Amino acid sequence: MKRILRNELGFSIQNENYKDLINFGCYEHFYEDNFLGNFDFSTHYVVLPYLVPYELIKKNHSDISFEQHSKYLWINLDETNYENVNIHPNTIEYLNSPFLKNYKYLSN
Repeated sequence: MKRILRNELGFSIQNENYKDLINFGCYEHFYEDNFLGNFDFSTHYVVLPYLVPYELIKKNHSDISFEQHSKYLWINLDETNYENVNIHPNTIEYLNSPFLKNYKYLSN
């Protein structure tokens, strides 16, 4: 979690605040290719997504890395029609989670 927040998103979070992160499931993703971009062996990811309350993160957008992602997009979960936004289907799976749809802090 620390590595992804810091290296991929340019954020940090205080150690004492990790207890306030909320796991909302376990997802599996299968790809026919691999990190080398070939089909010599497939890839299987197990993903444990967390809801990170915005007020717990410290922002430093100058540290965003584009090594693993070509683009970043901030969306309002209550107002976004996912068909009109170029979002990977696996990410849409998290965004459509019943947990997120019912989470009390997302629809103030």
